[in-house]
Amino acid sequence: MDKAMAGYVDNSQGELAGGGRCSTGGRNGVVNFAQVQVELIQPADTAGMSDDHDMDHVGYVVGDIPSCMGGCQAKGLRFVADTPNTNSVRQQVLYFETETTLGSHMHLTMLPD
Repeated sequence: MDKAMAGYVDNSQGELAGGGRCSTGGRNGVVNFAQVQVELIQPADTAGMSDDHDMDHVGYVVGDIPSCMGGCQAKGLRFVADTPNTNSVRQQVLYFETETTLGSHMHLTMLPD
């Protein structure tokens, strides 16, 4: 959790907004980026987590994926494809290359109308 939070603050110009213990016994941390807030949650039992990966994945909901791509790329992020895919619940998703996200699986998500 500490490494992930530091990555968001140090590498993505985020501002630590808080964090602590969750009602489930785990930990959480909150980082603000302008009008976006990211919450990271670490379970109380981390036995199922691998040693080299602290997070399964995170999706960032945006209004329009193509219009957000340039800003992400300007910050050094890369994508696994040039266009988003549509998942089984009709959301469009576009994953970042993990080499540019501290090894975390992350994607932009556009919700269906």
